[in-house]
This record gives sequence, C-alpha cells and structure tokens, in this order.
Amino acid sequence: MHRTDAPDFVVVGGKNQFTDGSPTPPLEPATVIDSDWLNAVQEEICNVVEASGATLVKGTNTQLNTAIKVPPAWTAMTLNSPWITFSHAASYRLESNTKRVWLKGLVSATITGGGDWDFWNVPSGYRPPLGTVLPCVVVVGGVHKNGVLRLALGGTPNLMLESIEGANPVNGTAYDVTLDGISWAID
Repeated sequence: MHRTDAPDFVVVGGKNQFTDGSPTPPLEPATVIDSDWLNAVQEEICNVVEASGATLVKGTNTQLNTAIKVPPAWTAMTLNSPWITFSHAASYRLESNTKRVWLKGLVSATITGGGDWDFWNVPSGYRPPLGTVLPCVVVVGGVHKNGVLRLALGGTPNLMLESIEGANPVNGTAYDVTLDGISWAID
C-alpha cells in the first residue's frame, strides 16, 4: 500500500493527498489517478476479503464489512452447583453473521446425584435445538474420554453432561469437561 505519488498530488500534513485542482486562476491540475495506486487499494481490500475465507463476488458490496467485523465478546457462564470453572473461564458467544454459538473453557464437578449432570442454564436465544448431540472431551481420573453434552429436557433448559463413552456419569466421580470448540447453529 502507498499514498498517491501520481502527478499533481499535494502534501497535506506531511501526507500525499489527491486534489481536485482549480479551474480558476491560478489554474491547478487535478491529481492523476494512476493504476499503481488503484491496484494497490484494490488488492489490499481483496486480500482482507479473501483472507476471511470468502470468494469475491461482483455486485456484493458488503464483503469487506463482513470480513473485518470484530467477533463478539465472550460472556462468562453462570454455572449450576456443583460445577466450577478453572484454568480458563467457561464462556460463550453468539456470532450473529453465522448464527452459531461457541463455547470455550473448562468446567469441573464431582457428581453426587442426577441433577448434578446439568451444568449451565442456557440463555434464551442461545439454545441448541432439542436433540442436538455435542461431542466433548471429558477427563476422568486423568484419562481423556469421549463425552456427549445435550440440552436437558425438562423445565429448565440446562446443558448437561449426558454420557461418557456411552455410559451415564457415575455418582461420586469427578469430571473435567473441555468446552473449547463446541458450537451449534441456532434458528
């Protein structure tokens, strides 16, 4: 990228700028808009769009805006007892352009009863469709195992640890659940 250096630019505040010129005395020519500058600007813009994973589409005038939008902030989860967060906080966010909810963090609990499987009351507008299976990694006694999270059916829309390698969580057992990378689409 560069500031214009085409014929008849002006310097304003130490920066090369374009000018419309002046048709009245004293006559001053307008800055020439040259292909070097236009191509530099075009490629800077196209590189941002393409780096976002999008394909350039003629007539779509929102691609740069979409590519540079800052992702929404993460919101800390309020966990149900006995679940706690440690290492890095359990958080969620909604990406409005993709309509996806993302989770991150690590939650932990020692299960003492069936209700303890439910660890987070999912706010309205962020809930996965009923029946959505969310694979996760669960650490039990220092061993990494495949787990499943699901929206609990019942009065409160809680996200629950449903199973670990096909079996229900066992009372008296400590579980660490990694939430990093878990996501779902919302309607």
